Amino acid sequence: SASAAMSEAAGALEGHAVKETWQQNLARSLVTQDWVAADSVRTVDAAVPIISFETRPGAFSRGARDAGDAKAHPPFRMDISFEGATHNGLRARGLMQELASTLPAFAPLVLVLKQFLSERHLDKPYLGGISSYGLALLVARFLQDSRQNPETAGDLTGGPGRGPKLGTLLAKLL
Repeated sequence: SASAAMSEAAGALEGHAVKETWQQNLARSLVTQDWVAADSVRTVDAAVPIISFETRPGAFSRGARDAGDAKAHPPFRMDISFEGATHNGLRARGLMQELASTLPAFAPLVLVLKQFLSERHLDKPYLGGISSYGLALLVARFLQDSRQNPETAGDLTGGPGRGPKLGTLLAKLL
């Protein structure tokens, strides 16, 4: 399985201690944190290994009054990876910043589509969904093609003093 829940302690195999990876060690530590939903912690063996988990509702509340308000402070899902031979996160970050600065519709479309995919459980590539990076590249290519097409180029600017026609772009992208 590509995703595995964490057990409570390192195991032993025929009297020999099982050597833990850094992901397993960190995941075991996260399980003990009060701000982490312990049952959500998973290690994912993928091209770039990650630890995936969710915060507890209200974990980042500022005061006792709203600490239990799950609607005001819903859980937040996180994936953690570390730089390695196959990890290009810092370079990807630079590309995303460049795309966001040169394509005004890029960030809003990516965020709406990320939420759309999340609500349908299609946002986890290790479970068959699309990665955030893959989605961002898809949106960027769509916007670049739209800029080159005279029929859709106006949707990117929306006219003088107006922003891009995000609804129209989203409908065409879908």
